[in-house]
Amino acid sequence: MEGKAKQENVIIINSLCKSYGKVKAVKDLSFSVKRGEIFGFLGPNGAGKTTTIRVLMGQIFQDEGNFQILGINNGVRSDTKLMDEIGYISGEGYIYENWSARRLFEYLSSISHKQIEFDSFADRLDLDLDRKISELSSGNKQKVLLVQAFMKMPKLLILDEPTSGLDPLLQNIFEEMLFEFRENGGTVLLSSHILSEVQRVCDRVGIIRQGELIKVSTIGELIPKTYFLKLWVDDELPSDLMNLLPDMKAEGQGRYHAKYLGDINQLINLLAKLKIKHLTISEPKLEEMFLELYNEK
Repeated sequence: MEGKAKQENVIIINSLCKSYGKVKAVKDLSFSVKRGEIFGFLGPNGAGKTTTIRVLMGQIFQDEGNFQILGINNGVRSDTKLMDEIGYISGEGYIYENWSARRLFEYLSSISHKQIEFDSFADRLDLDLDRKISELSSGNKQKVLLVQAFMKMPKLLILDEPTSGLDPLLQNIFEEMLFEFRENGGTVLLSSHILSEVQRVCDRVGIIRQGELIKVSTIGELIPKTYFLKLWVDDELPSDLMNLLPDMKAEGQGRYHAKYLGDINQLINLLAKLKIKHLTISEPKLEEMFLELYNEK
């Protein structure tokens, strides 16, 4: 069973610690990323996300703890060929600015052990392959990084703030590419501070604060089926509705608000019997759950 669990986990992190002088950037961090999932690594800037990813990519050494990537202890530090199976976007976004994207991709193809196809990804992102990278806008430079990550058809994507500088249309295209990558068996570790992005694309999320992991759960578990109700009616509210909504608050002049946890169809059936002037039913957003979780820890 243990061997099977290791095969199912593409990334395994155990008790990882990293300090810069007296500052503890990562504290006893442990989590795993399952094969075929998009795992969101969520936290504000400075929470320890980039430090963790730099350890995983062999750019810096951890002080304590260990990790595996695709079954290899210490990842690319132990086996540099592993880089052929990892598509990586760094939060710093360093690229060869004096080259064109085409020259960069052709160079990377020449040193890779895998067949690389970059034209289709460049076309999809509408990237000019022949202009110097230094002449590109920040959004177009980010496209270069995206193509660089996807073009090897890797088994794993490790992405640190991948949508920085992208307009909404390109963000949608990127998300489609992520879903297709997952459908083809790929695994994604997505580091972000953009909660709406994480909510749209991730299967599970790990929340980090000041270097410590405070929560790992699915998006569905993190955002329970809670509904916020605002109601304006002429009639007095019936007792069966009041029983269903025991925390209903009256605002005056037939206006009410309440929070409801339960079967939405049952609520709708009761509301349908009323003469309603105005009704809104909304669900909580990840931002609200995130702030609530941060405040309670």
